[in-house]
Amino acid sequence: MAEHAATLPPPPRDDDADEAEFTALLGALQGTARGRRFLEEFARRQRNADTVMVLDAVARIEARLAAQQAEPPPGAPTAAVDELVRIIDEGRAALAQAAEALAAVDALKAQFDTAGGPAAADTGAAPAPEPVHAPEPTRAAPPPPADVPPADVPAPEAAMIEPLPAAVLPTPAPAVMPPADEPPEEEAAVSLGQALLTEGMVTLPAPPAADALAALRRMTQADKLAFFS
Repeated sequence: MAEHAATLPPPPRDDDADEAEFTALLGALQGTARGRRFLEEFARRQRNADTVMVLDAVARIEARLAAQQAEPPPGAPTAAVDELVRIIDEGRAALAQAAEALAAVDALKAQFDTAGGPAAADTGAAPAPEPVHAPEPTRAAPPPPADVPPADVPAPEAAMIEPLPAAVLPTPAPAVMPPADEPPEEEAAVSLGQALLTEGMVTLPAPPAADALAALRRMTQADKLAFFS
């Protein structure tokens, strides 16, 4: 009923109005039946307007109280905070296990290096192989000179025998140099730890993946509550 009630604005008031004029006007209205009905209707509408204003104020107060009750109290832990705390605890446990595994691997590697130390020293003390020199190439001997008769003695059959061409000396073939033997490369000393890692008998643990919540895990419980509040 209050929502559908007709409201009228408050009548304008003149601060300089005379009280006597107001009393005279009120008496004139009350003197007639029509004036009295007007005064009753005016009073009713003014009461409805006041009722609407009160109801609106009450509705606003109730809405504000309901909103305050729906909001969680400040500083109270929520389900999200509890989940983050659980994840942080699990991450700390995983980091502790990874640190223990790395320490065991380092100790095992140190033992392997210590066991392979004398063998590596003996290998390093071995004498270097002597360089091999390539044999010098042998030169081919020049051919014997051809026997040429002297020019003063005429050959008896010179007229019937055609002159022979000059003897062509054979060209000596170039000597082929054998390739020099390269000194054998020294084999690098392999420790026992490297041999086990190469054969797959010992495997190193994989490095832990980058954790996006590392900064959050380093926070204390009080810091987490203050951060998410």
